Amino acid sequence: MSKNKMRDFKAEDIYKLNLANEPQISPDGEIAAFVVQKWDKEKDRSITNIKMIDLDTGKLRTVTTGCCDRYPRFSPEGNKLAFISERSGNSAIWIIDLKGAEPWKISGELEVNSPPVWSPAGDKVVFSAYQEYEAKEDKRDDITIVEKLYHKYDGYGFFRGKYSQIFTAEVKDPELDQKITQITANNFNHYHPVFSPTGDKIACSVMREDYLEKGVYKHDLCYYDYKKDKFQIILKGRGPVRYLDWSKDGDFLVYIGHQNRYGRATTNNLWLVPFKCECEFPIKGNRIVNLTERLERPVGTSVDSDLNYCCLDNHPFKWSADAKKIFFLAADQGSSYIYKLNLTSNLKKKILENDLTGLDKSIKINKVLGNEKSNIRAFSLNKNKCLAVISTVNKPDELFYFDDFEHMYKRKRENDVEIYNKQLTILNNNLIGSTKLYEAEKFRYNGAQNWGIDGWILNKDESKSNDKPLVVIVHGGPHLAYGSTFMLQAQIMAAKGYAVFYANPRGSQSYGQKFTSAVVKDWGHNDYQDVLKGIDYILKKGWADRDKIYIMGWSYGGYLTCLLLAHSSRFRAGAAGGSVTNLYSFYGTSDIGYSFGEFETGGSSCHSKEKLISRSPINYVHKINDPLLILHGEDDLRCPVSQSEELFTALKRCNKNTTFIRYKDEMHLLNKPSHIIHRFQKTLDWFSKY
Repeated sequence: MSKNKMRDFKAEDIYKLNLANEPQISPDGEIAAFVVQKWDKEKDRSITNIKMIDLDTGKLRTVTTGCCDRYPRFSPEGNKLAFISERSGNSAIWIIDLKGAEPWKISGELEVNSPPVWSPAGDKVVFSAYQEYEAKEDKRDDITIVEKLYHKYDGYGFFRGKYSQIFTAEVKDPELDQKITQITANNFNHYHPVFSPTGDKIACSVMREDYLEKGVYKHDLCYYDYKKDKFQIILKGRGPVRYLDWSKDGDFLVYIGHQNRYGRATTNNLWLVPFKCECEFPIKGNRIVNLTERLERPVGTSVDSDLNYCCLDNHPFKWSADAKKIFFLAADQGSSYIYKLNLTSNLKKKILENDLTGLDKSIKINKVLGNEKSNIRAFSLNKNKCLAVISTVNKPDELFYFDDFEHMYKRKRENDVEIYNKQLTILNNNLIGSTKLYEAEKFRYNGAQNWGIDGWILNKDESKSNDKPLVVIVHGGPHLAYGSTFMLQAQIMAAKGYAVFYANPRGSQSYGQKFTSAVVKDWGHNDYQDVLKGIDYILKKGWADRDKIYIMGWSYGGYLTCLLLAHSSRFRAGAAGGSVTNLYSFYGTSDIGYSFGEFETGGSSCHSKEKLISRSPINYVHKINDPLLILHGEDDLRCPVSQSEELFTALKRCNKNTTFIRYKDEMHLLNKPSHIIHRFQKTLDWFSKY
């Protein structure tokens, strides 16, 4: 179709989008499994199914056609595939024989909450699942007795006495009984289980209740020894421990996490933990090595989008075939890359012997794949082949295939990424070929205190006649990042004739620890000034009309939207969704208010209440003179709907122009496509009205 016949992109096009994710290359390196996520109009939800692709020919094969199938994992021999499915009513592990057979369930009625991990022998899988710790005879579904601070979580609900435990399930022929063995049974939460290379141990992370009651988010690193029938702590909790894996020789454990130096604003790093060392467990903190400290970029992080993959357990690092390198995902200045880290025999020997002098200087890290115009969301690596999920501002997530992958870093920088010649899937070609989708121009400007801030603009006024309306989109977090990835809301706004601006103000990830933690205990100060300075830059360039500026954001983005409307007179109207509006009440009502909220804002209901109020949008309602559209999910536990109720009531009592839209059966982020479409359409209507 010629460009002049292409139609405008619209919110309803969400039903035509197909997002690839969870790539898994088979053990022989010939085929790969992956997940395709799309949005079903009739079911009014996103659905995920598993497909298989031949890496040489690109030939596709559909493996599952259910409603929610995800986390495909090949058995060590490659003849079976384990995956999670809700086809039987609960989130369970199913097995399918790739030679041809109906899949069968092996995890019973357990509520599985992790990907399946095969044993080296391929005879069982390990996983975590929620289970009631102490069944009470008088327990009723209509009554919840709360005794712990950590008793609910957005996206799950109220725990009601359930804890995440570790289980194994034997993989036998479907006509035989599938034996399930419970490994842990206590009032702790256990996550990320993984077999050792010999299969006689299982490592996992453990979140203890006393940590959470103190408002500290951290895990112990532990392991279970089959031979000794013993569960032991390897490393006492210092921070989160995610995405565990063993080295191929079993000498080390590797994980992604941090040590809480800056609370949840702390940059995630890749850590190496000696296991076969002459030391007693739990080992001391000075025995573990931060492999990526000098990189100072968040490991395991991709750039945020409003169309993120629904499942968050993509393993973001892989060992090379020779076990001398680790490849990992990290974000840098609004784009996500794959990096390579050399882990030589001499380096490992020094770590085992606790000879850490000058160690950081001997760790070599290189970018292998990525560029500033793309975003790598996930990848799989096997036999020197890489399968990556990559998106750009005007192209949704697709699979890209690279062979001779481990030598890509030797190429010249300008030629190190040949993304557009390696695309393996064309899941969205019908939409891309018939719809006008906008590219973004990245630019850098001086924010508050003359800090360099990255911004992106779509559909700018090329004539510089200053007559194009501008929509400003503020990201949430605050420790997330926007950048070079596909965003539904940006394309919808651009298609309606708006120039669209989004930026990464201080507090955003992918710019170093100082930048990310700069907003901690300083919400509502230099962060919103960073956004205003970006608008000033755009107006100076003549890219938009200074009299037609609109602003929107969700969560922390909604928080800044409200503050900007209160502290600046340059906007015509705003739309704030899932917002924090009262930091004082947020502290006591949010699932993370007493932990994340206290560290981030520097106050609590016990002390510094004045600071919480002074930085809250609710304190400035009398200054909000522009029309404000408020949107919120009614089941939101992260930023409870009461936050928007308080704001709406205050605005109405002050005779301000506002409308409040509530979405039933929605959590912090809207999931139903009909609600997503409604949100964007009502926002467009609101802006066009004013």
